[in-house]
Amino acid sequence: MAAVAGRKSTNSPMCSIPPYDDLYAESNQGLLQALNKDWDRFLEVSKSQTFLEVLLTTQFQQDHFKADHLVGPPPVQIIAVHPQVVYETSTSVDDEFGRAVEWIGFNLWNRKIPLGASPTTVYTTINGERESRHGVMLHIHNKYSIGWTKGDDDSGAS
Repeated sequence: MAAVAGRKSTNSPMCSIPPYDDLYAESNQGLLQALNKDWDRFLEVSKSQTFLEVLLTTQFQQDHFKADHLVGPPPVQIIAVHPQVVYETSTSVDDEFGRAVEWIGFNLWNRKIPLGASPTTVYTTINGERESRHGVMLHIHNKYSIGWTKGDDDSGAS
């Protein structure tokens, strides 16, 4: 590459033009700061994810992450085999803590009203007997999760 008059030759394929250097630097700095804010917000407010969920979210959002430039966080989180501790209430038995598994679902973490949903199974011990109930879990504002399940003889809310 030939040297530009008055400038040293670089190995860079692009020539740098002095008056525009600062504009590019400022523009890039602004873009990087915006991306940093987006990722900080994602880590702060989105739902926690297991390694499997991060892997599936990355696969599901391939086009987003394969861009030829730096990108922000994915707009959708995948929920997969996600364990939860729940507090189950039922009309027929005492309220109890239990375990739940969200099988496969989604979370739209960055919407005006963030929402997510997934089918779930709740495992509890009622009157000394182990019981499982199947239903749905809804996620609202990345903070609140509420579910409804149906067992053999009655319904429960978690």
